[in-house]
Amino acid sequence: MKSAEQVYDELKNKLLNELPLYIEEINKKYNDGIILEQFTNTENTTNSLKAPYWKINFEEAEYSEKDILIENSVFKFSIELHATGSGEEFMRKIWRYGEAIERIGFKIKSLKNINSAKMYSIYYHE
Repeated sequence: MKSAEQVYDELKNKLLNELPLYIEEINKKYNDGIILEQFTNTENTTNSLKAPYWKINFEEAEYSEKDILIENSVFKFSIELHATGSGEEFMRKIWRYGEAIERIGFKIKSLKNINSAKMYSIYYHE
């Protein structure tokens, strides 16, 4: 059974190391003039970053009696996405970034507005 810290590290490493490859693939797939820029992150921080960037937030851990018995890990993280653009182009970018995040192996459960950012809620089940 993984700890929240292990899952966080896995998510962070995939965002830093694997996500850039999927962003390139998505740009080639759509090839419609809307270009996803690579994220500027080198860590999970928003200090002095220029968009686009992401930030991981730990939301909660839930364990039912069954999860405890079978040693199942259930964690909820959110990823704030900060990107450039406006209107329809901006939304398409956010959806495509979400597609890239799903390709690194994390299932997206929801998308909501948080101030000027978009936040994906991601659940991890082991």
